[in-house]
Amino acid sequence: ERGIWGVRAEAEWQAVIDNNPDHWDAQYTLAYNYSMYPDFVSKTEEAVASFENALAIQERNTPKPEHSQTYVQLARLYEKQGKTAEARKLLEQGSVRHPGDPGIMKALQKSK
Repeated sequence: ERGIWGVRAEAEWQAVIDNNPDHWDAQYTLAYNYSMYPDFVSKTEEAVASFENALAIQERNTPKPEHSQTYVQLARLYEKQGKTAEARKLLEQGSVRHPGDPGIMKALQKSK
């Protein structure tokens, strides 16, 4: 049943994105949804693409505290794909835009 509601929610978020491609909340939420699927469903690439879209949107705007999680979540997926150098670079980039953010700092500690 959760899967059915998840698919419905994804359709709604995608409709928001289709209407407004710069809607950060929709991009981030869709990416996060995709990232929670089990590996056998193969949604990682879609999650990465959506997180990258969210990152591009937020980089064009004034940083907000909730934007820090985009770096953390995208870095987690990069590491899952074996892209550890990219993950580290992304977290360092995030630490510049969100100095002292505990989520980013914790992820940086783990990536050493």
